[in-house]
Amino acid sequence: MEKPTVNDGIDLISAFVKVAPLLNSLVQDDITVGIYDTEKLIMNIPGKTFALNVKAGDPLAEGDIITNAIRQNRSLSAVIPKEIFGFPLIARAIPLHDELGRVIGGVGLGTSLEKANKLFEMAESFSAIVEQTAASIEEINGSVTKLADRATEMTVQMKDVSSSA
Repeated sequence: MEKPTVNDGIDLISAFVKVAPLLNSLVQDDITVGIYDTEKLIMNIPGKTFALNVKAGDPLAEGDIITNAIRQNRSLSAVIPKEIFGFPLIARAIPLHDELGRVIGGVGLGTSLEKANKLFEMAESFSAIVEQTAASIEEINGSVTKLADRATEMTVQMKDVSSSA
């Protein structure tokens, strides 16, 4: 069996660099992909409708999910609130290892939740409209009941008038 070399890790990162540009066309969700070594961003593929405002060469950022995945040597995921990038997203990150099991970098994937967020807002809006419509129908029903009661009263009064006459 051949002894692993330092190039094995570089080959893995290179493979991700080659595959990453194809992922957006394979995945139905709107995603961004970031490939990192242990110090900096090597490549970022923006989403179809969004970009994270990062560029190759940017250093790992403290507190970032990919930084944490690389340093903690474990897969991580988190929901990133709208306040960070202007839209909500789900971020996932995994460390990459060489043949000896050493962490050589990581890959991060961000999935935009903008469509899901808009659908949720539309559902909330639709729910409010349905509630308003139900309240209006209830109000109309009450008015119709009052009108029917008054018509009945008028009929009774007209019978009384007719009887008196």
